[in-house]
Amino acid sequence: MTLGDSNAAQVGDWVLAMGSPFGLDQTVTAGIISKKERESQYFTAFQRFLQTDAAINRGNSGGPLVNMRGEVIGMNSQIATSTGDYNGIGFALPANETNFVYKQLVTQGKVKRGFLGITLDSVHEEFAKVYGMSDAKGAIVTSVTTASDNGLQTPAAKAGLQANDIIIEFEGAQVANAQDLIQRVASTPVGQTTTLVYLRDIDGKLEKKTASVVLSERPPSGLERLG
Repeated sequence: MTLGDSNAAQVGDWVLAMGSPFGLDQTVTAGIISKKERESQYFTAFQRFLQTDAAINRGNSGGPLVNMRGEVIGMNSQIATSTGDYNGIGFALPANETNFVYKQLVTQGKVKRGFLGITLDSVHEEFAKVYGMSDAKGAIVTSVTTASDNGLQTPAAKAGLQANDIIIEFEGAQVANAQDLIQRVASTPVGQTTTLVYLRDIDGKLEKKTASVVLSERPPSGLERLG
């Protein structure tokens, strides 16, 4: 089957979920995309799912979520339920993330994710008002790790990033919040040179600056706000 571009899927698009619920192979259910990039406390920092109301039950996991062009845009993964069975809310891992992981496993036997070496928080409404920002968007650098586990400087430290800098763009795309930036950095190949646009408070005014950063490999860590 052809992998489609999961980023191109829109809320309201019709989809089909295929699998073998309760041992009934080749079962197909229909529904719509009800939410993109769904986050939850039960998911990891790199898991932002396509949410669908297509019936997904036990035994569906690993089956494809297919759009109306017959392209696989997700892998059926989880359900939200109080009974253990279909309750109207299912989650599929986006095909773009599946492809990213698959290619790395095939070529190098492990998944490497990009890393800056900073901890982050999201820009909230109150913060945006204080600094006169038009939108409450971006990721605030709360701290910069000076050195990685191997003793080398982190990419953020090399680039001169500082605590309280507000990263508003990554590779030309606007940063929505901290989680958005973490996802973008992690999905970028290790060793790639990337461009950051950030705001820095200088004498009470935010000045826009640009930095060129070569991403290193993300170390094993339980810090969910680490980018």
